[in-house]
Amino acid sequence: GYTAKGFSMLGNKLFGLLDNIPQVVIAEIDGFCMGGGMDFASSCDFRFATTRSRFAHPGSKLGIITGFGGTQRISRLMKSRHFIEHFITGDPYSAKFMKEGGFLSETFENAENMHSYADKFTGNITNKNRLFLAELKKSINKQR
Repeated sequence: GYTAKGFSMLGNKLFGLLDNIPQVVIAEIDGFCMGGGMDFASSCDFRFATTRSRFAHPGSKLGIITGFGGTQRISRLMKSRHFIEHFITGDPYSAKFMKEGGFLSETFENAENMHSYADKFTGNITNKNRLFLAELKKSINKQR
């Protein structure tokens, strides 16, 4: 079995791989996205969510953070005020708040609309030159 530190290192490595693979990764969120789930979503290039979704890092209420590197990724994605409020309280926040704060790329009224948008979105991506997309992603990740 893994120790807590070993598990943390494994999760951090996995989410780091998502950051660095040349493919574009899209998270579709419909419901609760908390702690490690937020860390996972922060490793994706785009994050879509339904308006019913809720986001939190509840460990911050206990003075702990997940060991998967999400805290650093999320801080680079979100506007400072939104990030600080989100992590200081540890409370669940709405998809609207998370979109305003820069964590989400887009929000949708329901999962069907989100899936439809994601299908069209990925259709546009698959027509692009893969080398171009990989280099663009690498360049963007260096700036974060």
